[in-house]
Amino acid sequence: MLNELFRITKQNSFCFYVHKERIKNNEIISPLYWITKTNWKVFQCVILDQKSTANVDKKRFFPTYEVIYILCKNKESRLNNFDCLTSVWQLEKVNRKIAQHPASFSEELPIRCIKAATQPNDVVLDCYMGTGTTGVACKLLDRQFLGIEIDKNYFEISKQRINESYSQLTLFDITDKGE
Repeated sequence: MLNELFRITKQNSFCFYVHKERIKNNEIISPLYWITKTNWKVFQCVILDQKSTANVDKKRFFPTYEVIYILCKNKESRLNNFDCLTSVWQLEKVNRKIAQHPASFSEELPIRCIKAATQPNDVVLDCYMGTGTTGVACKLLDRQFLGIEIDKNYFEISKQRINESYSQLTLFDITDKGE
């Protein structure tokens, strides 16, 4: 997926890849394992400190953070850090019941990323749209939005949330065959 994203994005594009470490056969697998198999360059890492977790494993310390791998195509790329942010972002986790998704983020996360990497009217692509948080952030920041979601339930939630933000936008389900 990351190489396909690399292929279709502009030369000055950034990818904000939020991914937890995975545990397989009792060993940690870092997202860097996948990233190093792509054409993306790691521009910077930001720690997303969410102060809580749903992942409780009594054999390990509870992980209350995720890493945002900021990937770029061109090593000359620059972010716009007009808000003077540090590399540790403390954002409260959104309650799963409220968000209706197990891996939800507050709107502040995509707002920070979008402001840093785009200009008004630029296109933002979210390959894992979930419940549409990035789409809502794009509306707030005057960006164009393209979202992809394979789960029909999450797509419907996204469509409702984003349509409430984009009263003039209509989202289409390209998988719907008129059933």
